[in-house]
Amino acid sequence: MNLQITFELTDTDLDYFRIQFREAQTKLSNMDLHVLVQSTRALVDRGLASDPPEFVRRRLTGLSRIVAMVDDETWSMPTDDRDRVVQMLAYFVDPDDVIADEVPVLGLIDDAIAIELVLRQLQHEIEAYEEFSAYRDSEMQRRANLGQTTDVSKEDWLADRRAALHSRMRERSSQQSHGWRYTTF
Repeated sequence: MNLQITFELTDTDLDYFRIQFREAQTKLSNMDLHVLVQSTRALVDRGLASDPPEFVRRRLTGLSRIVAMVDDETWSMPTDDRDRVVQMLAYFVDPDDVIADEVPVLGLIDDAIAIELVLRQLQHEIEAYEEFSAYRDSEMQRRANLGQTTDVSKEDWLADRRAALHSRMRERSSQQSHGWRYTTF
């Protein structure tokens, strides 16, 4: 039997989390990017190893995708975007977060809520990264099958996306020209 529990975060609740994120960012502002990423990855690994409830597991998996996105040299996030994401990660490696992670069952609930907030904030970045990753995997496989180099860059993905958008634009224009089409010429 599944049980669904729903709760609502008020503006005051969200402000509380914003303050927690800012305090963690301030406290860990001098932490090396590599150390921060590795520490977040370790939190995810420990959390998943503890066999958490499914709602926590899903969010930890989401946090893992964010860590991969930041750490992926081929994706090469622009510096401003990467810095914004890294600042969000500071909360998760702060040992003084709301509920200590070592507390059984409850220790990851505050992290799950914070992760959900971050996942929503970074939805578009995550979707773009996942699209790039899927393209990279399939393109690497295609190239390997042809005996070609499997180096796939973000620029390859962008060129492919641009070509697809141009093709779609031409196709839509062509479909419109079969019927009456308003033109100023």
